[in-house]
Order: sequence, then structure tokens, then C-alpha cells
Amino acid sequence: MPVLEVFYDYLCPFCFKGHELLKKLAPDYPEIEIVWRACEAEPVRTPGSSYGSLLLRGFYFARAHGACLWEYNALAYEITHRSRVDIGDLNSVAEALSGLLDAEAFRREIGGGAYFRELGEANSLAYDKYGVWTIPAYRMDGRRLDSRLGLGVSEKQLAGFLSSAEK
Repeated sequence: MPVLEVFYDYLCPFCFKGHELLKKLAPDYPEIEIVWRACEAEPVRTPGSSYGSLLLRGFYFARAHGACLWEYNALAYEITHRSRVDIGDLNSVAEALSGLLDAEAFRREIGGGAYFRELGEANSLAYDKYGVWTIPAYRMDGRRLDSRLGLGVSEKQLAGFLSSAEK
């Protein structure tokens, strides 16, 4: 089974667009397993210190707690791009996610510093190992599809990349 790794940050409008494109195209490629790699668009020395890091670390919380990652990602993008939620405030983020996740557990774990390591590992995988220059970025079967700075990835590019998966 081909494995598609998707590198993205909720703050990135091109990642939001890429998520919408992937959501549209994925049903046509049921043989492709998607592995989500939430990472920082501009990683800093201390992983998780960016403004959107609560949602990024929240992704790893959601994964650890068995939440649907498609739903989490859609909600995180909605919170970031279409709501008035202060994504830098733990209580605001926990409340905004409460329909999908246990808000108290989220506050306790994320507030206690959980998932910094996972976010740092995703940053390192993207930028150090794979040489990602800009996100969203896609890796599959040793191949790569990288966004163009300020443009992202088109539906045609992503569809072509998915259709070339080794079966």
C-alpha cells in the first residue's frame, strides 16, 4: 500500500487549500494510506513556540486519543482561518475543540507541555531529513511534491502525484 506523508501547518493558507484538495481527491485513491505530519511552517529553535503550536501539538494529542484526524485537521483549519478563536490561548483552543476532544484532558496535557517532542520530530523529519522548503509538502514512494512559495500546489499537480502511486 502506498503511503502519502503530508507536511502542513494550520497557520498556512496554502496548507488549508491543500487539505481541501486532498479531502476532495482522496476518495479516488483508497489504496493510499495518508500519514499526517503536522509541523511548523517556520520552525524555531524551540519547537512549539510558534503562535499556532497549541493546534499543532493538539494534532498529536488527537492522534494519541484516537480522534479522526481528518476531522481534527478540518476543525483546526476552521478555527485558524474562519473563527475568532485566539489560537494562542489554551482555554480558547480547548473550548473550540471540545466537540471533538476532551477539553479538560487537552488542557491538562497540552498545558503540561505534552507533544513538544512529537512536533519537534515532525519538524526535523520535514526540514532536516526531507529538505522541505515550503509547505504543504507531500512524500510518497521516495518521490516528492513540494509547494511553490506563495502558490502552494494545484489540484492538477496533487491529482497527478496521487495517480502515480505505486500499486
